[in-house]
Amino acid sequence: MSKPKKIKTDPDYITTEDFINIISPFACHDLTLKVGKLQFHVNKKQLMDASPVFKQMLTADFKEKNAKELTLKGKDPGAFGLFLRFTLPGFEEDELKETDAHLILPIAHEYQTGNSLTRIDVSLSKFSTAMADSLTSERVIDNIIEAEFFGLVRNLEVCIRIASRKTFNALARTDKFNNISKDTRYTISMKRWEELDDTYERVSYRIHQLNAFMKKN
Repeated sequence: MSKPKKIKTDPDYITTEDFINIISPFACHDLTLKVGKLQFHVNKKQLMDASPVFKQMLTADFKEKNAKELTLKGKDPGAFGLFLRFTLPGFEEDELKETDAHLILPIAHEYQTGNSLTRIDVSLSKFSTAMADSLTSERVIDNIIEAEFFGLVRNLEVCIRIASRKTFNALARTDKFNNISKDTRYTISMKRWEELDDTYERVSYRIHQLNAFMKKN
């Protein structure tokens, strides 16, 4: 009978980023965040790695520097809990729904959490792409204003493309249309112009083919 293989107590994979993310929910929770009546127990290093705002707060000469507990006022506890789940490592496979993305976006922007902002942008751009022309003009305008304010590059690009397929009257009759930046309104106009040119060329080509066919017959 062969001897069982000796198990390595410290295999190489335990230092990889993927494995660290898998076990990260079980890291030492050395900081408590109080939001409303709820308490969230987190790992301080993970929080600082995710957010330069928290890093500044917990390392600079602020009163929070050596705190074991922070009270965050003016936050919705449910939204903040979702924000932590989609910000801290260990939950990368969780699907971020469109409604939740809108909910946690202001918090992610406030704490400058790049990874969660990217996840939000991807989630919203996928939703906009799936909905496409079924989105109302008002909804598209709201999405564009949100994307501009929070720097959601992917969703802004998708919504500009959708807006370019709307008529000017459909967009302009919404009061919020003027809240869109001039650059974005210009981009929408140019894309619509390009699409009209493409349509004109396709129709002209079809007419040319039809005329040629009629002459032969």
